[in-house]
Amino acid sequence: MKTYTNDALIGNKELKVGLTKKGEIVRICYPNIDFRQFIEYMHVGVKINDSNLIYLHDDINNLYEQRYIEDTNILKTEIKNTYFNLKMIQTDFVSTSVNTIIRKYTFINEHDIPLDIKFLVHSKMVSDDNNFFSSKIIDDGMLYYSHEYNLACISKGVKLDSYKIHGTEETIRSGILQDKDYIGMSPSAAVSYNLGILKPNEIREFSICIYVSDNKETKKAEDIENQIDKIRKLDVERELQNTKKYWKKYAKSHMALDIEGNPYREVIRNIYVRTILLYPLLTNSSTRRDVSSNGN
Repeated sequence: MKTYTNDALIGNKELKVGLTKKGEIVRICYPNIDFRQFIEYMHVGVKINDSNLIYLHDDINNLYEQRYIEDTNILKTEIKNTYFNLKMIQTDFVSTSVNTIIRKYTFINEHDIPLDIKFLVHSKMVSDDNNFFSSKIIDDGMLYYSHEYNLACISKGVKLDSYKIHGTEETIRSGILQDKDYIGMSPSAAVSYNLGILKPNEIREFSICIYVSDNKETKKAEDIENQIDKIRKLDVERELQNTKKYWKKYAKSHMALDIEGNPYREVIRNIYVRTILLYPLLTNSSTRRDVSSNGN
């Protein structure tokens, strides 16, 4: 059953994202928190050597640790698959300059054998007759589009290996994607990226960028491609540092707490700062209305 519990939130003024304690994205809201939600699900996983798909958010052999980077809305989830001794660090944040979710991955092979790894993204949009989403495979990922909105999922640092648009739910568990169609009237699609062979103690880094936009100013397919090209050129490390600086400055500017000498000052400060950083993610930036009590 789909969960409606947010264990963590990230976002900027327009784009809000809810995640579970295991790092699964369960909702994407745009252009504000009390407008539409985009995804039914967005799952990521790995196929290692000859295994079936191992979901990062749901596997019996996975161990999890999650925390925010201090004084920021940047979320770090560490996933250790104990069967293959593969450590995966997932750093999630929303850029403060463009409406893009950036998922930075660091894979570390802690096994004593090489691991041949493929990384898969499988997602489905919330779609209905009034706002039907279709799918298209692009150079480095997939594009979902409707009359009003677009969501593109593209990679940086790793190349597209294979894909599937139709019937993804029936075949995704195998971790093998095969399709002759690159475009279709389907709200779900899956892509696979080949990370190659990771030797013992070797580290591999790459990123997945999820860009959300509307079609108010977009009249042609070329316009959407031009928007995506700009996302391809993002410097992930620069975006990470800029986002970190933004939230640290935000937290510091709202500090009004005198707890010097209190034996619980670190605990109190952490709760206070986390509350400060939470509220802008619960607020509609266009109306400044707090929707923290919204049941959605």
